Amino acid sequence: MFRRLSDSYDLILVDTPPVLANADIAALADVTDTCLFVVRWGNTPRDAVASALRQLRLLNVAATGVVLTGVNPAKADSDAEGQFYDQIKRYYAYKGAA
Repeated sequence: MFRRLSDSYDLILVDTPPVLANADIAALADVTDTCLFVVRWGNTPRDAVASALRQLRLLNVAATGVVLTGVNPAKADSDAEGQFYDQIKRYYAYKGAA
């Protein structure tokens, strides 16, 4: 189905359940070019983010970016979670430069 759709469309977006809660991610890995990883700021545990990104890497799915939802700008600069997500941002900036 994805191959037929790709003949007619330049971009196909697939919204999936969370990576760690979905066994179908492995099946989708073969038909996707990249992943836009969405994280709910202040709610998604750090360990879950790291584990899900590792799982994507093991499946050879490139995570081209991380979208943070529900960010509280007032807390983002001083919050420890803000520092953690800043590390993710630096990681992807480095990977993009490589």
